[in-house]
This record gives sequence, C-alpha cells and structure tokens, in this order.
Amino acid sequence: MPPSELSLDAIRSGNPEAFAPVVALFQRDVWNVVAHFSFERAVAEDLVQQTFISAYFAMDRFRDGADFGAWLRGIARNVALAELRRRTRERTRLDRLREETIVGELRASQIDEERLAALERCLSKLPALSREMLALRYEQGMGCEQIAQTSGRTLDATRKMIQRARRWLQDCLSEEGALA
Repeated sequence: MPPSELSLDAIRSGNPEAFAPVVALFQRDVWNVVAHFSFERAVAEDLVQQTFISAYFAMDRFRDGADFGAWLRGIARNVALAELRRRTRERTRLDRLREETIVGELRASQIDEERLAALERCLSKLPALSREMLALRYEQGMGCEQIAQTSGRTLDATRKMIQRARRWLQDCLSEEGALA
C-alpha cells in the first residue's frame, strides 16, 4: 500500500511528521529485510532506523507511481549490506592488526634475544676492569663519584674509562649488527 501522494508531497516539502505514517506502515517490511541478514537485535533496530532516515532524505529520488515498498526494501537491503561490508572490513583490519601485533611481538622478542646475545659476546671481549666499571654503573646503579671512590681512581679517570668502554661496546654491537 503506497503512501498517499499528499503525504509524499508533505514529506518532500520537509515535514518530518508526515513521515510517521510511512514508518508505521512499512516498519515490519523493513524489519524483515534487515532481520534476514542475522544481525543482533540492537544492530537490526539501528539499521531499521537508518533505513527510514535514509529514505526520508532520499524522498526526492523516489519516482512517483513506483512501488514505494520495493523502493524502501531496497534501501533497507543496501543499508544492511553496507553494515556487513563495514563489519567485514573492521574484522579484516582487526585480524591484520592482531597478526601484526603477534608477529611484531615475536620479532621483538627474537631481536631482543639476539641483541642480548650480542651484548654478552661484546662484554666478554672487554677487559675485566672495563666490564667491572660498566657493571657498577649500569647493573648496580652507582654514580661515577661512587665508582671512583670504590675503585680508588679519580673522578675524571673513572668517567673516561666508562666513556671509552661504552664507545667500544657500541662499536662492537654495531659490528655484530645488534644496533638498529
């Protein structure tokens, strides 16, 4: 049963109250189209509402004399298909993100293990005193002043020794390919 020409004219002229009888008349038809796509109830309700909103704003494209119900069901079908496409894209993006995250975590842990192994190899090549100074500084968290007192060296000599050991370690790690 098509809405009367009078209500279509009223809707087209921007009277939203004139659209209420159209919603009441075709709500079940639109619901059936949307429900066919097996959405959860809340999503289906939103899509039914979106269908009527889309139809209201597209009334100028409805050809007089055409089957209004078929036109509205077509809009409902398009709204539901658009939601399916959106969900598929979202699911694909989430799957890709999940995969990239997992691969990234595996790669990061592998890189961390490789870097740690390279660091251990480079540290083993350092002279014992340089290794000890770096251990006091970075493992024990001592400041240069405290290390100087502990080792019986001057503050300046301690800083230079730590600086040289760090530079040598950085060069060694670069040669090992452990620095990005």
